[in-house]
Amino acid sequence: MGTSFLRLDSSLSRADRYENYLKALNAPDCIVLGARSAIFAPISNLTTVIVYKENSHEHFEKRSPGCNVRDIALLRRDLESIAVIFSGYVPSMELSALIDTRKLQYENHSFKLNAQSFSSDDGTLLPGRIFTNIRKALKTGPVLFMVPRKGYGNALLCAHCKNLAQCSCGGRLSIGYRNAPPICTVCAQDYPEWMCSWCDRKKPYIAGRGIERAAEEISRAFNGYPLILSYGDVIKSNIPHKPALVLATPGAAPTTENGYSAVVILEGLSFFSHPDIRAQERARELFFETAAMIEPKGEVLLSIPDDHPITSSIVKWNPGAMIRRELTERDEVALPPYVQSIVITCAISEATNIVNGFKRAVSDSRLPSSVKVFGPTPALKGESRIVIYFDIQEGERVRQFAHELQRRRSIAKKPLLTLRVDPYSF
Repeated sequence: MGTSFLRLDSSLSRADRYENYLKALNAPDCIVLGARSAIFAPISNLTTVIVYKENSHEHFEKRSPGCNVRDIALLRRDLESIAVIFSGYVPSMELSALIDTRKLQYENHSFKLNAQSFSSDDGTLLPGRIFTNIRKALKTGPVLFMVPRKGYGNALLCAHCKNLAQCSCGGRLSIGYRNAPPICTVCAQDYPEWMCSWCDRKKPYIAGRGIERAAEEISRAFNGYPLILSYGDVIKSNIPHKPALVLATPGAAPTTENGYSAVVILEGLSFFSHPDIRAQERARELFFETAAMIEPKGEVLLSIPDDHPITSSIVKWNPGAMIRRELTERDEVALPPYVQSIVITCAISEATNIVNGFKRAVSDSRLPSSVKVFGPTPALKGESRIVIYFDIQEGERVRQFAHELQRRRSIAKKPLLTLRVDPYSF
């Protein structure tokens, strides 16, 4: 084609990366493929920016100022009059709101998939009716099982009284592998002689199956087929296209030539049940991305209640109905993307004073009445988190207030707060 190709990412050596950066500055006709920071590259005669999976957490900068690729791409579009294309399976809530208000054009590839849901009423990993479909698919090629968790057992209950097994520090106990002693997920204290603190019984029950426990159950159910696991530090990039049981955690599914005979998403509701604001969005993306890995005549088998809307969305290959419903719900309760947010992380000892300070600023009209302050709540490393919501129209005023707070803390030689405007999640 005569078009040069350049990479800009951290896997290159510093010398190669800088060389490619200089080439991108002057090349009259080139394609630049890069990671998050490449969105800032001053490419010569730039005409188009294509962002793949803009809702990925990898597109959000972890260091200050905490910008994200989507917003920078839209700013460059307005400033430089370039085209911006967002490509992926499911748009983020922010992008969906722009589509809903016709600020972005949405194009969807219409397709019909063979997808079925199978409800598990007794807590089993594989609902009874799903076995026939899996056996049929195994006759022609590999079957992918998407498992929500790594490890062996991620939660432990007392088999007698069903109380959650906890460490003395308050962390939950888990089991890393078969016959391993329970270990605390927070402080790593092990309990080789575990005993329930409520009823003094010594028989544990594994409540949260990890991929290794799921592999045991699935290999027993479909004996005689090769078992391939892809997760954590043992990720497989691709596998041969022949009958096999392939288990993977999110983001670790290997590819196979022509696709899988079937993909099975296990414990479907658990993907939608994470306690953060992007849980639904992330689950939709995972379901569609996993479903896209089947061969043309393959099946998508979901272990999820029959009335869950994700099934019909995958059949129609259109997440629009689910997205519109969530947008409506967020609008009704004033959640992003219909409001902006600032998340403050600070020392526990300061959290209450900071919350009270923001509330006083609202009552004194130094901040607009639209400001809502939530928290403090526990964060990582013994810190506290404060979440502040405010109307988009009042954004500049609230951000200036937060900036002034940081400036005064700096003058007073106090530790600076960690501030994030519209972060990935919280």
